[in-house]
Formats: sequence, structure tokens, C-alpha cells
Amino acid sequence: LPYYASITVADLPIQFILPFVYGTLVFLMSGQDGDADRFFLFNMALIMHSLVSQSVGLVVSTVAPTLQTAVFAAPIIAVPMILFCGFLVRIFLITHALRWLQYFSYIKLSFEIMLIVLFRDINLKQDSPFGNYSNGDEVISAEFHVDRGVLGELFLGMFLWFAILRVLGYFVLRWKAKTKE
Repeated sequence: LPYYASITVADLPIQFILPFVYGTLVFLMSGQDGDADRFFLFNMALIMHSLVSQSVGLVVSTVAPTLQTAVFAAPIIAVPMILFCGFLVRIFLITHALRWLQYFSYIKLSFEIMLIVLFRDINLKQDSPFGNYSNGDEVISAEFHVDRGVLGELFLGMFLWFAILRVLGYFVLRWKAKTKE
């Protein structure tokens, strides 16, 4: 436990600073609304996504018997999460037989957080890609079928993904250490 906890704590500064710097640059360069609340929620979503992604990598690396297996397994795990997040293919367009896979995609949570943070309470210009809508709330609900009131629940979901994956990684690592003895 001390080794695993030290790895987690040692990585936290990097997992907070780098996404924050990246998010600040992207937020400013993309001309987003200068609202401080929107800025910090945007960066918090990037930080949470970074933490969960690192946790997925940690679990894959602890479960895989070799480095080659981990390198092969990581895309196999990542691609379905990307496909069922609602960005490439909208969730309501996915067949009902596969729609349940969206609940295993932490990327879906990140995507919905970003939608809510960046589109809520803004007025759209007529020449925007969403020109047939007058405000961002209409885009969130009509185009992506996301309830803008669930932002706290989405952040909680991201935290649960992080916590569950970290605990899972610890127990897998502990189990592997005991079997090698």
C-alpha cells in the first residue's frame, strides 16, 4: 500500500499542472466566454479526465502479464469507450442492442461535462455551426440529448471511475505480488 499510495501521490502534481496549462491555452485560444466559473470547470474536467485515463492505464498495466500485452490491450479498451461516448456517433443513433455500452465509457462523462460547461448559458450567432439554435442550452438538449442539470452527477461519476480504477489497480497489483512469492 505505501508504494501504491506514493505512486498515486507523486503523479498528482503532474496530473493537475499539465492538463491545467493545456486547458488554459485551449480555453483562451478558442475564444471561449471569459467566465471564471466556466474556465475552472473546463480545467477541472480536463484534470478529472487525465486522472481517470491514467487510472485506466494503471489497471491495464497491472492486469497485463507483459508490456506487449498491455500495449495491445490498451487500444482494444479505448476504442469502444471513444465510439460510445456520443462524440463520433450520437448516442440516440446507436442501435438499442449496443446502447448500453455507453455506461462503460468514462469519455462519455467527460464529453457531456465539456458540452454543459462550454454551451450552457451562451447565445449563439447565426453564422455558427449550430445556426438554427439561438442558445447553447438548445444545442445541449436537442443535438446531444444531455440534461444540463446533471453537471455535479457527471463530476461524481468521473470521481467514482477514478476511485474504482485505483482500488482495482491496487488489488490486482497486490494479488500479483502474492502469487509471485
